Order: sequence, then C-alpha cells, then structure tokens
Amino acid sequence: MSTLSEGAPDPANESPGILDAVKSQNRQTHFKFGTASSAVWFSTTDLIENDKNVFSRLAAAGMTYLTTRKRNSVKQMIEEHPHFRDGLIASRPGWLTDTIYVFGDGSICRADGSATEIIVTFDTNVRHTPLGSLAEWKAGLSAIGGKEPITLFLQAYALLGPLLRFAPSHVLNPYIELIGQPESGKTTFAMLAASIHVGDPSSGIGGGVTWNLSEASFDQLRKPYNDSMLFIDEQNEMDSSLQISGKMAFKQASSSGRRKFDHPPAESLRMALLSTGNVSTRDGMKGPDGAVHAVASRTCEIAFRGPLMREIPAGFPDTMSATNHIRVICNQQYGTAGRAFIQEVATAAAQDPVRFRSRIEELMTTFRAKVGGVALPSRIIDTFSITYAAGRMAKQWGILPDNEASVMDACMYALELVPKTRSPQAVVQKSGLEVIREVLRSKGRFVFDLPKNGRVPHASDFAYKWKTKNGEILYYVEPCKLRAEINSDMLRILKELRGQGDLITEKGKNPKLSIKAPRYIPVSGRRVYCLRIDPLL
Repeated sequence: MSTLSEGAPDPANESPGILDAVKSQNRQTHFKFGTASSAVWFSTTDLIENDKNVFSRLAAAGMTYLTTRKRNSVKQMIEEHPHFRDGLIASRPGWLTDTIYVFGDGSICRADGSATEIIVTFDTNVRHTPLGSLAEWKAGLSAIGGKEPITLFLQAYALLGPLLRFAPSHVLNPYIELIGQPESGKTTFAMLAASIHVGDPSSGIGGGVTWNLSEASFDQLRKPYNDSMLFIDEQNEMDSSLQISGKMAFKQASSSGRRKFDHPPAESLRMALLSTGNVSTRDGMKGPDGAVHAVASRTCEIAFRGPLMREIPAGFPDTMSATNHIRVICNQQYGTAGRAFIQEVATAAAQDPVRFRSRIEELMTTFRAKVGGVALPSRIIDTFSITYAAGRMAKQWGILPDNEASVMDACMYALELVPKTRSPQAVVQKSGLEVIREVLRSKGRFVFDLPKNGRVPHASDFAYKWKTKNGEILYYVEPCKLRAEINSDMLRILKELRGQGDLITEKGKNPKLSIKAPRYIPVSGRRVYCLRIDPLL
C-alpha cells in the first residue's frame, strides 16, 4: 500500500521522477512522483486545477519547485508519460466500493475476496489509528451505559455513518447538536461517541475538533470523516456570520462541496456530524422564518436542562468521577468499535446487498411506527430512525458495551429531548399500515393464532390470526376493539388500507369496510375487519 508522503526529504543526489502511474476505477490518471525515499501521489486533475497545492505537498516531502521553469519540467514529465496500469485508488477515507472501506490511517477493511491492490493517495492521520481493544473499550464503558440511555444513543449515532451509503436516498447527512449549560458533560459524552472511530490522547476533546474554523475549510475538514462521524466542539467558537446565517446546517446536509463553474460534481461526502454548544443553531439565527424552519429541519437539537449524567453509576462515588472515567477510557481505547462494525457491514453487503439495504429500511420503519405522529420534521425522524438501525445492528453483532439497555428506549429517550415544533407541515404522520402493525405488535399476546393455539378463545382476545391455504396471513378484529386503539383516525386508516389491498371488504357498489366473521372465527356471525397484513412480529 502506498501513502501520500513516504520517507524523509530527498538526499541531494536523488533525482525525483515518476515512480508509478495508475488509471483509477474512475478512469482518472494518478502519479507517484518523487524518489525511493520520499514520494507524493497526486492526480492529473489535481495538477491542472490546483498546482499550487501539488507543489506545496512536494515541498513538504523535500522536493522544492519554486520557479516556473522547474514546475513546467514536472508538468512536462506528467504530460509525456505514456504507460499506465489499472488500479483501485482511494483518494479519501470511507467506502471505496460496497465491500471495501479505507480508514483514515490508510488501513483497509474488505470483504470482496479479491487481492487487487488498493492505493491510498490521501494524507493519513494517526488519530484514525485504533488504540486498545474492543473488549477493553466495552468493559470500561458497560457500567456507564447501563445507567445513561444517552450514551447508548450517541454510540449508535456514531455508527450510522457507514450505513448512509446503503440507506434510502431521502436520508440526508445528519447533524445533531448537544445543547446544555456549561459543565453539563456535553463534551465528555461527545468524546465518547467519537471514540467509536477516532481519538487523540494529546487533545482535551479526544477525537474531536473545535468550531474555530472558516466556512471554506468545513468541506476539507469533513473529508477525513467521510462515511464516519465528525465531532466539533463548542459552537460558541463558530464565526458569528455562520451562526447568524445557519449556513453550516445546509452545508452539512449536502453530500457535496461547493461546485466550481463548468466542473463536474465532486464525489459525495456522507457523514454524521455531532456538535456541542450552549445555544442551538436555530436560536442563534437571524433571518426569515422560512430559513429558520429549513435549518431546524436539518439540525437535530438535543437539549438538556441539567447534567447529562443523571445518576451515579455503580462503582463510582459521584458523577464527576464517572465522567472523568469516560474521558480516561476515550483516551486509552478508541477506534476499535467502528472498525468491528464496518467489517460486519462490509460482510453483510457482500453476502446479500439487497437484503442488507432492506434490513436497514425495516428497522427504520419499525422506529417510525414506534414514534407515531410527533410534531417534528421528517428529516429529524430519519436521523433517529437510522440511528436506531445502526444501534440494533451493533447490538446484534456484539459491538456495543454489554448491558441490558434497549436501543429503542435510548433513541426514544433522546427524541423526547428534541424541542417540538408547531409547524403543521413538519408533522410526521404514520401510514395506515404502520399504525396497524404497531397495534398488532403491542397486542401480541392477545392475538389468538388459529388453529395453532392450544388454549380456548377468550373474550379478552384482541384479534384472531388465520393462515390460508395459499399462505396468506389474515387478522380478524372486531370494530369496537380496533376503535379503542385507533379512535378518531380509524376511518382514514381503514380507507387507506382498503386502497392498498390490505383490508378485505364486502363486494358490491358501496361495500362496507367490515365483513361478517367466517364460521372458523370464534365470533362467527359478528362483523369484523379482515386485515391482510404481515405485522413483522
């Protein structure tokens, strides 16, 4: 594997030249330029569009080209080079294909079964090199996670980045802000989330960076965290013009950087962003209501009134000791959970990519059904839905700390901390199918399975399940029992199900929505709703 800069500056007797030339999977040409002791990878496109950057990188590797004549000599070598070999080029971290992932330190996870060389041409970073072991990271955090649902939620959120490539196309890059008073533990808990992928023992915020950056640098800052999660601390340090405009919310939601005129679009950047602050982006904005609402739909604010750590975990004398323990763990153990998760994702995508994508959608649908019609933008619900999907998969694969905490409960706890909006356009309304599935799931033990069930039917039974000869699953529910669960929205739901073919009604010009129960149903002769639904129990 080759990296961007290799070795020490050139001795005076070494003459730099082209060491390798590769045509990438995107048919772009890339060159390894330098000497045996020091070399730099760059593309022909880099040299054409930003030659200053290329020559700066060469100078950093010990090859100085200051004059126009000397720079032109390099360009001439590139222009006249005749031969290229085919190769896979990783010009940034993240997914190279559905089954190959390149980490920020240049190491590679792959499940494609191929031995094809992968050439890494981006600047690698030691922050992305894992430290410790997954077992030690899990053991150190298991006691904390059992007490605080927010820790499980943030760990799941940190893991959703690698899923974005496989998620439904309407899911934007998520952006969560932890908003609370000073000294409430926001930075520590964000460090915990970041430790899934990165760390830095020499930094006061672990694997995070600060908001002391320019708008133009944001896209460059995101690249090393592609298909991962970036933690940026302390929104108070954000440039005031960016706070007032809310621009960063739009930039993060977009998967592409600023496009130059007459240039092809850049490669998509998919990543989750986690930020901390005392005031949310929405509250710090100044502008038309429409712009504020647009920012609010792209930024998920999780607001705390007191400390994030609500209880003293077992084995700690106070919350401060437990908080300090989290920081110690984050500086001694990091990067292992993310790698284990990505390996599982790559394996699942290699085995059955269609089924893997469907699994993500199923888990997201399950969470939406649980949430119901809350007054929140659909994009915010998407963030929580895919967080739930990532957390459930991570739990299944044994990647998150061992405790009895529920991913669903952790996500619902965090959702309750999101300020609700009264905007009617922002309300997420469940589909009829989602509502019925949720009802059937909640009434599971009161659904009588005919003819499997060995007990005698009882008046308390909510529904009767019947499997037809052709394998269809039907549920028969008396109107009064369904109405008690759905109430005023029932007519809309039933008509929607009828239109989809999920509700079997009587024949005729104006059929009723209910039918007479067949004789094999314990309420034979009464009217029932006949639902042709798989509740995904």
